[in-house]
Amino acid sequence: MKPEIEALMLAGGRGSRMGTLTKTTQKCLLPVEGQPIIGHIMEQLVSAFGSVDLKVAVSYRAEDVKKYIDRNKPHNMSVAYIPVPNESDDYDAYKNAEEYIHGVFLAVPGDIIIKPEAYMQVVELLNNSNADMVTTLSPHLNTADTHPVAKINGLEVIEYMAKAPSQPDSDHLRDLMIFATSRKLFHYMDLYPNSQRYLGDVIQQIVNMHHSLYAVSHESPWLHIGYPQDLLKPLPF
Repeated sequence: MKPEIEALMLAGGRGSRMGTLTKTTQKCLLPVEGQPIIGHIMEQLVSAFGSVDLKVAVSYRAEDVKKYIDRNKPHNMSVAYIPVPNESDDYDAYKNAEEYIHGVFLAVPGDIIIKPEAYMQVVELLNNSNADMVTTLSPHLNTADTHPVAKINGLEVIEYMAKAPSQPDSDHLRDLMIFATSRKLFHYMDLYPNSQRYLGDVIQQIVNMHHSLYAVSHESPWLHIGYPQDLLKPLPF
């Protein structure tokens, strides 16, 4: 049976803001309420779609990530691993994923736990619109202080700031970097390369050049593991 969704998860960063916690542990393997972050994400993906064809971009402590996933993935989830060079940024992870992606896919960070409805909403909107990409925006700006911010008019993103200001406007929303798109993303990465090696800059160019970026506004809380204290916060479901 063909999986209901193709998904790409980034699980290779060093998590330097976590301090000594990630000296010997990949950030996505740190526990939240007794289960590694990546375990929660896999469960929510399967809860959303029933079955999942998951691609996982791995780098730092890749073998630990593979071992955990292989032992704990849900039975209706297939997994392929995408090697990414050490010290690479998210831009390189997505470029390395190009040969593994076949069609419409869902992109998920390996450090955000969210309700399954958020995954479902971006895929549904992409499938029922002419958007090139649909991302997830949140009014909870403080949950991830390093993520880009955006403004919307209806469904359309009309302003996107890859480097978020320290004091966002009151109508800015935080991008979770959970988005649905297709292989068209790789076309835009070739069209708008950037020296910072940051996918957010590509997305900003997509908006600036008037390509169609839509957004789902996710009103519910979500959990971003960016700092050690985030591990003590409650799950958002």
